[in-house]
Amino acid sequence: LDVTGRPAASIANDGEWFYFRSHADQQFHKKKSADASLRRLVSLPVKSSDILTLLAGRIPVQDHHTPHLLRDPLGYVLTLKTRWGNVRERIRLDETCTEIRQIEMFDLFGELVYRAEFGMMRTVKTYRIPFWLALSDDKGAGFQLRVDRYWADVPVSAPKFVLDPSGR
Repeated sequence: LDVTGRPAASIANDGEWFYFRSHADQQFHKKKSADASLRRLVSLPVKSSDILTLLAGRIPVQDHHTPHLLRDPLGYVLTLKTRWGNVRERIRLDETCTEIRQIEMFDLFGELVYRAEFGMMRTVKTYRIPFWLALSDDKGAGFQLRVDRYWADVPVSAPKFVLDPSGR
């Protein structure tokens, strides 16, 4: 959504192609990519598969060597580190370790790539789903996603993951 609350863009990925249509100027882009980075669209190097995983209430887990679970004042923090001790991912959980509050993804050198904050968690069927998701980095780039409706376990045909250049 743009600042006025109107749709700003439509994005889709069918596993082979990445589709983007701007609602402001009706520009349409189609790029061959199984797991496109959204860096050029939203200034964050988050992959489309990560967004789908986050919206499903799951966590994209980085390759790591060692997990560390520590208590902090707001709950628990699970830190995943490389063999050399660099942080790859930090997962903040509530005090019962049942809900994710935030994740932070790091590159191989331990530099923050992006942070995702979960909000408005609701149960849909048997799934805990974030109806609000904010992604950002330390430089001020970021965006928020708000979910109005969510249907679980609905069969979807492959053409639903393709955007038509005409906007239909």
